[in-house]
Amino acid sequence: MLHTHGGVMRDYKAPFLMDEPSMPIIAIPTTSGTGSEATKVTIITDSATDEKMLCVGVAYLPVAAILDYELTLTKPFRLTADTGIDAVCHAMEAFVSAKANPFADGLALSAMEKLGGALYTACHQPSDAVAREAMLLGSCQAGMAFSNSSVTLIHGMSRPLGARFHIPHGAACPAAPSCRQACRRACATYAAVPDRRHVQRNADANMYRLWRGRSGQAVRHGCTHAGAVR
Repeated sequence: MLHTHGGVMRDYKAPFLMDEPSMPIIAIPTTSGTGSEATKVTIITDSATDEKMLCVGVAYLPVAAILDYELTLTKPFRLTADTGIDAVCHAMEAFVSAKANPFADGLALSAMEKLGGALYTACHQPSDAVAREAMLLGSCQAGMAFSNSSVTLIHGMSRPLGARFHIPHGAACPAAPSCRQACRRACATYAAVPDRRHVQRNADANMYRLWRGRSGQAVRHGCTHAGAVR
C-alpha cells in the first residue's frame, strides 16, 4: 500500500478509509488468530508511539488466501493459545454484535464450533493435523464473520492494553472488562440454538484448563465463558 500511495502508515490509520486500488495481496496465514487473510482490516504498531493503529479499507483486502495448516504445526503453546483466543473472540463478538445478521451468524457459529473443539488439542498436541486444520478454518471464518458484522468493545479496549503493556492481543481481549458480559450474552444466545447445549460443558472445561493460572479472575472467567460458546 505504501509502495503505491506513499507516506507512512500513521497517515492511513482510522478514521482514514483506504479504498483506492493498491498492489494485490495474496495472504498465507501462519497463525490461527487474526483472520486478516479474509478481511479489509489490519493492525500496524507505531513503534514511535506504541500505538496499535487500526487501518481499514479494501486496499488491505487480499485477492486470494491460501490456508495450509502445516504452516502452523511448529507454533509454540503460548502463541497457539493467544492467537486462538483472538479467533474465538472474533467469532463470539460477531455473533453478539449489534450489527449481527444471518449471514455473519452462520460464519460465526461454524467458527465457534471449530475453534471451541480444537483449541485445547492444538495447544497440547501441536502436531494434531485435524485440530490445526480446524483452527485455521475457524480463524478464517471468524474473520469473515466480523467483517460482515463487527467486533465489539472487547477489541476496542484490548488494543490500548496491548500497545501500552505489550500484552499479546489474544490475552488482552479476554482481559478487557467488557468481555465477561459479552461472553455471557453469547452463551445464552448460543445455548438457544438446537442441539448445541450438550457441547457447552466440554468447551467450558477445556478453555478453563487452558487458561487456568493465566492472569487473574477476569481473564480466567472471561475465557471460560468464551470457550462455552461452542
